[in-house]
Amino acid sequence: MYQLLAPTGRLHILEPNFECAIGCRYPGLTYHKPRRLLCSGDPIRVTLGTMTLWDIYRRHQDYRDLLGAVGFEVVSLTEPVPDESVGVELNVARLYPPYLIITARSGE
Repeated sequence: MYQLLAPTGRLHILEPNFECAIGCRYPGLTYHKPRRLLCSGDPIRVTLGTMTLWDIYRRHQDYRDLLGAVGFEVVSLTEPVPDESVGVELNVARLYPPYLIITARSGE
């Protein structure tokens, strides 16, 4: 990806916000809380609708480190929250945002 971006081009990544959302149940989405303390790289169970998937637990700093190691500079980490107009069923997402948007810039 780094080579495909123009100099100082931006990369946007949407990832689960595990630092904030572990153990939360959102409509159609659950990040299951394990019985032990998680470390970076540990598998984590995610239920999406009726499917159970496995993902990798990463902290916000892990994204900074991984992207920095390949020449990107993380510009921002954003935890988007739903607008209040969507209803009370997403109140938990306003308190514990389920997603993380990572914006990084390629080197010059």
